[in-house]
Amino acid sequence: MIAVVVSVVMSRVDENIQKIESVFKLEQKYAQKSIWLGSFSGVYLHVLLDSPLYPDIRPLFPLPVNPFYSSSMFVGFEIYSLCVISFILGIALYVYKVLMKR
Repeated sequence: MIAVVVSVVMSRVDENIQKIESVFKLEQKYAQKSIWLGSFSGVYLHVLLDSPLYPDIRPLFPLPVNPFYSSSMFVGFEIYSLCVISFILGIALYVYKVLMKR
C-alpha cells in the first residue's frame, strides 16, 4: 500500500520535483512506469534490507515468519556499511555527472 501511495503522490508532484531537480542539475523526465517501478522497488528493497535486522518484520506477509532474520551482530554492520558505501558512490556519481555537464 505504501508503494501505491508513493507512486500516486510522485505522479502528482512530478512538475514540482523537476523544478527542484534543476537546482541540483538533475533534470530528467519521468515516465509513469518509472515512477511505479521505482516506488515498488524502493519499498521492497527497504523491507529486504531491514529483514535481517529486526525479528518483527514479515517480508513474506501473510506468512508469520522472517526467514532472513539473523541475531548476529555483524549483519547490522554489513547492511549499514552497504548503505554508507552506496551513499558515497552516489555522491561521487553525482559530482561526476555535474562536472561532465560543464
